[in-house]
Amino acid sequence: MLNRFGLARILWEGEGSGGAVGAPAAGTPAPASTQTPENAAIDDYEKWLDEQPKNVKDAILANEAKLRGALKDERDERQNLEKQVRTLSDKAEKGSDLQKELDGLANKIAESDARADFYELAHAAGITNLKLAYRVATDEGHIDKKGRVNFDALKAEYPELFAGKVKAPKNNAGDGSPDGQPPRSMNDWIRAQAGAKTKTAN
Repeated sequence: MLNRFGLARILWEGEGSGGAVGAPAAGTPAPASTQTPENAAIDDYEKWLDEQPKNVKDAILANEAKLRGALKDERDERQNLEKQVRTLSDKAEKGSDLQKELDGLANKIAESDARADFYELAHAAGITNLKLAYRVATDEGHIDKKGRVNFDALKAEYPELFAGKVKAPKNNAGDGSPDGQPPRSMNDWIRAQAGAKTKTAN
């Protein structure tokens, strides 16, 4: 999924236009507030966007709205496809290979949509490794049947998944975690997953 920074970069580079949207004429220095060294990281996108000229900001926001609309349309189409596949499955012979294949396809479509929804929410929540966070949230039960994510519980158990520094608890090592237990590290989770796979293999 293309995030807001990706959109900003596309617009700023001004593909095919020789510069940014609404950029000043050649030889005219940009205002000090909007000058950004080439390849410099933008730590606060919202702040950077607010500092841009109105025409640049409006162009970025307009394109974001178009992208959100396109993503919604695509998601609606996939949900309709899932419903159609499940309808075909209901009509197939019970327990047949065809029904199993149709059910499997419908489940894959649903899983793909759920993962995309999680990525979008997790990015906004400040998670840095979306793929790993999804696996952890799924395995640890932080996503309910309706697709709602308990980011507070996820952050309490695995703070390293989130951007920025996390303050250590002052008193009990388990303060802030849902069950009063100390936060688990990603290494603990990875070891647990490796152990589970080893037991399954044996």
